[in-house]
This record gives sequence, C-alpha cells and structure tokens, in this order.
Amino acid sequence: MSYGFAGDRPFGTVQDLEDYYAGHSVRELNQVLARLMEPLDDRWYGQSEPLLTNFAEEYDQHLPAHIRLTKATVLPHQSYNQATHRLVNTEVILNASHQLEIGEPIAILGLKVTQVMPDEIKLTSTKDGPKIWIRAETDFPQSDLQEGDQVSILGIIKARRDDMLAQAGIELSTPFRRFLADLMARSTYPKWV
Repeated sequence: MSYGFAGDRPFGTVQDLEDYYAGHSVRELNQVLARLMEPLDDRWYGQSEPLLTNFAEEYDQHLPAHIRLTKATVLPHQSYNQATHRLVNTEVILNASHQLEIGEPIAILGLKVTQVMPDEIKLTSTKDGPKIWIRAETDFPQSDLQEGDQVSILGIIKARRDDMLAQAGIELSTPFRRFLADLMARSTYPKWV
C-alpha cells in the first residue's frame, strides 16, 4: 500500500499557491477551484443556519476554577446562616467576578461535589444554565463527602479565574512572541502565508 501526503506521489509535487496563480489562466484557476468547492456544495457552503453550540460544559472544567476558596467549610445543601460571609450567586461569579475581592469571605449555595481529595474539593453549580466551577481548600479531610452530594460552602476567596488566566497570558506572551519570531525567521514560506 502506498500512502502519499499532499504533494507527494501519486499527487505530484506541492506548488506554492502564489506560483500556481501566476502560471495559470483565469479559466484554469476557475476549473481547479470548482473541483475543490463543488464536492462540499450545500453540505458546507449552503448552510442557512450557523452552528450555535455551547462548549462551556466540556471546556470550562479544563480551565482554572471560576473561584478558588481557602479555609472552606462545607454545609448541608441550601444552608446558610453566617452573617460574616457574603452570599453570592452563580450570576455574580460568572458575570461580575471583578466585584469579588481576594480575601473576601463568601458563601455559595446550590453546589454539587465533583471530586473529593484529602485537603481540597471541587464543586460545580446545580442550576440549569452555565456552570461555575469552584475549588475549595479545606483544613481537614472531608471523609463524609461523596461525588454528587449537593452542598453549600463558606470560604475565603483565594483566586479568581479571570486573574489566573490574565497571569497565564502574561507569562506565556513573551516566550510565545519569541517563538513566533524565531519560526518566521527560519521559515521558507513566503511572508504572506
């Protein structure tokens, strides 16, 4: 069995698109483009509705937690009686996290445990709609908690997702810019590619 990648046998050699345009007539170009586009026809280019999908459910859990709490205490579901902790809801955490201060004591109701570790638990919201992800550091093991338990939590804000992503962006931007500059300097591709 012979396998050839684009431009390798049996397809011939790869030719730069700019060179191909320069060496062929408009009629030849139209024929080639038609052969490339027609197989896709209405299945791709004729879509009348955009694909509207919310990938947050899958991808959000791979990003840093929306809120990291320290000195967390787990309470029974929908239980809150601590005047020292500000009660916040999922909308504030998702849409106005800048209103939550690092070091601020907060309470969050309506959470579901997703993972229990000796000194940390991970939680998500139980409401329909966009999910929030919480990481809570505890001072003692939560041996009675299980995945799927519905709880409320008290804790001190240690970090916010927006801050963690901004910091990661700062730390990655300089090496990434250097990498791109080095790649472009060594590249044999035309600069317009």
